[in-house]
Amino acid sequence: MKHTCHWEGCEKECPPAMWGCKEHWFTLPIFLRGQIWRAYVPGQEITKTPSQRYLIVARLTQEWIKQFKLGKKMNEQEFLKHLGVEKKEENE
Repeated sequence: MKHTCHWEGCEKECPPAMWGCKEHWFTLPIFLRGQIWRAYVPGQEITKTPSQRYLIVARLTQEWIKQFKLGKKMNEQEFLKHLGVEKKEENE
């Protein structure tokens, strides 16, 4: 079974364990790439049972992509604000 990039509209094939093609993977901000890797469970592409956390991160990533396509390249704080979430400072 072929696996394609998760960037909406991209038809490039990539290994099943990878989120997407190189171009689109590196278009994502590092904070989202990190979240995708932290949520990924090895073998989920074989069992077809991604974790709930992975599914949430995937939905958030698609929202970031939607905004990016509208010309809004948001960093982590801007994206959290867009979602209506405030990031707490580490020392609070």
